[in-house]
Amino acid sequence: MTAFRLNTETNKVQAFATLREAESQGNSLPIFTTESELFTHDGIELKHMVALYNSLADKEVKRFSDRAAGAKRTWAALVTAHKELPAPKPEKEKAPKIAKEKGRPKGTGEFAGKTLVALKEVNPRQFNTWGWKSYEILRGKPDGLTYADYIAAGGRNNDLRWDIERKRIKVID
Repeated sequence: MTAFRLNTETNKVQAFATLREAESQGNSLPIFTTESELFTHDGIELKHMVALYNSLADKEVKRFSDRAAGAKRTWAALVTAHKELPAPKPEKEKAPKIAKEKGRPKGTGEFAGKTLVALKEVNPRQFNTWGWKSYEILRGKPDGLTYADYIAAGGRNNDLRWDIERKRIKVID
């Protein structure tokens, strides 16, 4: 993909075979690779597009009707003027990374196979916090809920431990 770097002081453009090559030149000059990047780049004003277009095209213009028209016409002139650029070297394709599962499957911790019962009628946790939401999963279930179902419903292990330490939840084997 051809990348262009515009010197906004001299209104000269340099073409590079790759974006990486253009970025390696430094100087923090505006770099763009597509018409839409030319259109949206903050460092390129409409007057720069007019000057660049006039340096590339046969017929000069004084201004463009709007930024979109300027970007479209300037991009077309750039592509026409720089057709002779060498094709970039194809980069080696990287093998897709396969996400490895971390740790053990959910619901198989120290409470696996055990039933959890809420001991308080009213949720003692601060309203609308993660702890409150975790406690709400168990509240109103007099027979309790298995640990696997608790985790599957969105309960969090650290909230469970907190409530067990404070005698708000009972663990039944």
